[in-house]
Amino acid sequence: MTKTALEGAAKPDSASSTSGEWAFVGVIRDSEGVVVVAFAKCVAGYSDSTTDECAAIREGLIFALESGFRNVEVESDSLMAVKHIKNVDSMAAMGSVIDDIVLLLNSVGSGSCCYIPRAVNMAAHTLARRAFAFSVDRFWLEETPDCILDVIANDLSAAFE
Repeated sequence: MTKTALEGAAKPDSASSTSGEWAFVGVIRDSEGVVVVAFAKCVAGYSDSTTDECAAIREGLIFALESGFRNVEVESDSLMAVKHIKNVDSMAAMGSVIDDIVLLLNSVGSGSCCYIPRAVNMAAHTLARRAFAFSVDRFWLEETPDCILDVIANDLSAAFE
């Protein structure tokens, strides 16, 4: 089972804009908590945080599927996004995104989606805040992005206490 922590974030100066810049990031860990893949991608055009989080989950699932991962457990700190996905609540604005997520979860085998508090999702949250500094989409294969090394180290040490 791989755990995929996903995050969507608005660029700080565009958070209230309906056509601002958003970051989609993901940190995929193995069953021992070690980062195997991470990505950061900036896009334009999403209108609110829940839609952004759902779009980030969809992007993360596509990335996980294309990278060959199966049995993916998606973790998000957006309770509203997780509720929409679990209830297959196809709101007009997000209907196709939610439908895509449900299909993708089925495509990755026994995929699931769960809520985790932001304090447990700090690696993805930190990467999302740093994503705006990258001039291009970034992908890390079998390495941990420098900007989240400390967060990952803390997570791993806490797991063994």
